Amino acid sequence: MKYGMYLYKTTAVSKDAMYVSIINRMLTSKYLYSSENYSADDGMLSFDAESIKNEILTELTVNNHSLCKAQVHYSPRNKIEYIYVVTSYEKAKSVLTVLNSIAMKHELVLYDAEMNRNFYISDLYYKNRVVMRSRAKAIKKLIYETQTPFWSLKKLENDDENEYASSSYALTVTKDARSFKERTADFYQMLKSNLADGERLITKNKCFTVCGDGYEITYCFEGYKKSADKIGYVKNGIICTELIKRMPCDLAIKQCYSFDERERENVYDRMKFRDWREKHPNPAERFVASVNLSKQLKKEKFDISVGGIGEYGSEILFHVINYPYSKRDSREISVLKIEEESASFILPIIETVYPYIYSRYYLSENHIPLEMMRDILSKIKEAKEMILKDTYNEKIASLSLKFNLYILAKEAEDKSQGIFDSEDTHAIQNDRMMFIYNHRYEIAHLYDIFVSWVEDQIEYCGCGDDIMFNIQGP
Repeated sequence: MKYGMYLYKTTAVSKDAMYVSIINRMLTSKYLYSSENYSADDGMLSFDAESIKNEILTELTVNNHSLCKAQVHYSPRNKIEYIYVVTSYEKAKSVLTVLNSIAMKHELVLYDAEMNRNFYISDLYYKNRVVMRSRAKAIKKLIYETQTPFWSLKKLENDDENEYASSSYALTVTKDARSFKERTADFYQMLKSNLADGERLITKNKCFTVCGDGYEITYCFEGYKKSADKIGYVKNGIICTELIKRMPCDLAIKQCYSFDERERENVYDRMKFRDWREKHPNPAERFVASVNLSKQLKKEKFDISVGGIGEYGSEILFHVINYPYSKRDSREISVLKIEEESASFILPIIETVYPYIYSRYYLSENHIPLEMMRDILSKIKEAKEMILKDTYNEKIASLSLKFNLYILAKEAEDKSQGIFDSEDTHAIQNDRMMFIYNHRYEIAHLYDIFVSWVEDQIEYCGCGDDIMFNIQGP
């Protein structure tokens, strides 16, 4: 059986991705000259197909025996060239490997028609991601050769799905005869003396950033012990060191590995959020803060998390809309997720400002203007103070009728006697306000988390009165 592949050049190299599927359909269509296939020409670019065809045949000829056949074909309307390569299923793997490298070399799309998949197409959208990966690999090799002894070199984030690619690493060195300040100077000079053409070294936010055309690679330098206690950086051209006032990055990474898969995703998702980048510009500090938040939320009785937009179940979602940085994608939007029963402590307060919340919160679009959200914040802060200092207030008593207090109840030791501890069940059913009083600090802390998240969105993601919030239910 024949195994067919195509190579072509496309405007998708400059991010016009919609043409890829159109071109692929055109290439494999039985009716090449149908009207719907004519639009594929708009996304194709001309290239030296003949010389690349000859290169393919040369690379894939072994002992005067060719592993494939290659032909130059032309699109129906503008007669733009593309290459059709055919081989057998037995030889497909070997042929694809060579075609991959040729496609990358000439910035072509390689379309595997048999498996309906594109090779390196996402890389071709943003060539800078390929360069960034190559440079990160080269610098890693230099670190292994020149920065010994060191404890670990760990990746903190990798954002290569945007037009501007970036990645960050934490390097933790261990002690030798040199001082930590000398080690910092050595690392700085190593980066400075090994910059590629067009690159520059920026030292800000207490880290080292190698900046190229459309990409940046950031390194955070820590040491000296197994559990690092210092950071090294350059400020105004002067080598500086100082004690770490947070968890060492290497330890934070180990703790992150102990989380379940979903929470690990939340840790790394938060590295990309606009508010987190603004609040913690140093990647190591941002990563440690993200791990600490996961540890904190893990201890909560309330089911609450801060993650990215994606799949969700019985959770109420809060996130910013009318995002002022319209060119950035949804991965930069922080989402506060509160399980529906836990949200029962917040929704009644929202209802005092926005009376339609219970009839609309399950909708996908439920927009709250900035001024209304500020009013909600004020009400939540007020409720927190009343719960802490005046628990038996009539306002709290009225709001508490919609609180699901069983979230705070202890589970029964003897499951045959019920789901919840009998004492807590009795308190909820007969003296709700006393039960709330006994758990007032836990409820107040839930409000603190909500207020802190909203205030961060307003401070770091806002753009005047344009910012709005969306509340979306399960």
